[in-house]
Amino acid sequence: MKTLLGTLMLCFICWGCQQEEIDSTGTTAPTSTPVKTQNNDEQSSANEDPEPFTGDTCEDLEIPSWDRQINRLTENRCVRCHNDSFAWNGVQLQTYELFMENAEISKERLEKGELSFDIFIYEIQMYLDWFDAGMPKTERDCATS
Repeated sequence: MKTLLGTLMLCFICWGCQQEEIDSTGTTAPTSTPVKTQNNDEQSSANEDPEPFTGDTCEDLEIPSWDRQINRLTENRCVRCHNDSFAWNGVQLQTYELFMENAEISKERLEKGELSFDIFIYEIQMYLDWFDAGMPKTERDCATS
């Protein structure tokens, strides 16, 4: 019973820590609301593209992209065995760059069905469509104009 109560208290403490931060004076400060300043406005406008994007996105073309679908699918299906702690057959897939390094073997194994886990046919097809489209990372990587 003491263990259960201790665990519950720890959960509430951790949850409370995620909700707010305490500054050096001991008062709480919001964690997710940025302070709007002129500097922030200048910085965000400097990061914006000078011209608006007018090309087709991967979604418009019905092509999967890493950012929109493949990353999430890889996290759910592959990263459990292909990560920095446990890289099955030396293959890591937790980032786009690491996936790109192992794209050829990944595609081959998907095509042959040589996987050590269950995966739906539509998920395999999504990967194969992504490979065939040149493995776009962002939505803009599919732009045609």
